[in-house]
Amino acid sequence: MECDLVPAGGKPWKGEDFEIVVFHDDKLDDLTDESGYVWENDVQTVLNAEIRDSGQTIPRLDEFVEATPDSIPLDIEWKAAGVSPDDDASESDVETWDPFTEQALEVLSHHENDVIIQSFQKAALESVRNADASIPIAYLFWDSIEDGLAIVRDLDAEYIQPPYNMIMNTPFFNEDYYLEDPDFAEIDLVETAHEEGRKVIPYTITTWHQAEKLVEAGVDGIIADYPGVLD
Repeated sequence: MECDLVPAGGKPWKGEDFEIVVFHDDKLDDLTDESGYVWENDVQTVLNAEIRDSGQTIPRLDEFVEATPDSIPLDIEWKAAGVSPDDDASESDVETWDPFTEQALEVLSHHENDVIIQSFQKAALESVRNADASIPIAYLFWDSIEDGLAIVRDLDAEYIQPPYNMIMNTPFFNEDYYLEDPDFAEIDLVETAHEEGRKVIPYTITTWHQAEKLVEAGVDGIIADYPGVLD
């Protein structure tokens, strides 16, 4: 199961009190009846925010993991460190992530689920490595196969997590996805990763056709919007 984490109620890197919640976005505006950056709202406002008139609210990390059976592996993204645009801090700095990492790993340490920590931010994964080198990490690729591989090798990450249109030997290699007209290098990520002892788990799969072709290309897993995409 994949989930995203952000801080609520304060900015960890400033030494403010905060709690980690499971939420995809930096801001509440698009998905809830509240607004603003999650970390610039008090914790109760965040926890009480209703998600798209569903009657459901945002859970704390401890609540989410407690509700997840220990047998289910968790692929958890360090999504944001609580840095707003005008802040004098950077998510490219390991120290910015360290308080967030400390609290998140403390929560996870009380549960038996297998965990992979993923992020688009190299510094976030470095923070995890520094805190506990036994936890497997996954770097999320964005716009360059070469740059992504360089970071993966520098981190010695166990997993590569590219967008599905970076996977060669599929009908959607170099198709539009997050980027228009991508021009990815002709590098077979699956072959390269396996030669280096890493696993490949592409994102975000929405159809059985995508899933089927990716499996045929040799990926080790998929990140999908809903369960049963391979059924």
